[in-house]
Amino acid sequence: MLKSQGVDVDSVKLINLNMDAVSALLTHKIDGAMTVYRNYELLDLKDRGATPQVFRPEDYGVPAYDELIILANQHSAAQDKRIGAFLRGLDAGVAWLRAHPDEAWQAFIKHYPELNTPLNQQAWRATLPWFATHSAQFDQARYQAFGEYMKANGLITHVAPMTRYSL
Repeated sequence: MLKSQGVDVDSVKLINLNMDAVSALLTHKIDGAMTVYRNYELLDLKDRGATPQVFRPEDYGVPAYDELIILANQHSAAQDKRIGAFLRGLDAGVAWLRAHPDEAWQAFIKHYPELNTPLNQQAWRATLPWFATHSAQFDQARYQAFGEYMKANGLITHVAPMTRYSL
């Protein structure tokens, strides 16, 4: 992101926040954070009266990527029926969750009453649109673009064949 705006990466001091970006931002211990989740910390900052300036990675040259990762032996993943069953179950759960968000919230807080806060309820609703509808769907061009981006930025030395990533 910095490089896309002509900022020398070496001019930025990186600080490990241990997932405490909100208080570090509010107390001006840092000028910006990369670990702010759109569906939680951003809401928390706004609830605390801050007006955060948001820089979304996809607006600054970082290709979109997914975060569900299933580790499996690449030679057996396609034959392992449990993976397909898991993904179908995940999709069914997401469909139910979207169709019944209030009922799902009530079931959640019944088991975790300590998490029944206005912020967590806001985050619950803000997270719903981010769940994949078809979790087994594989956009090869999107993954290829992300691999090329990582290689071009020195994060990996070569882009693995896309056949390693899909079932």
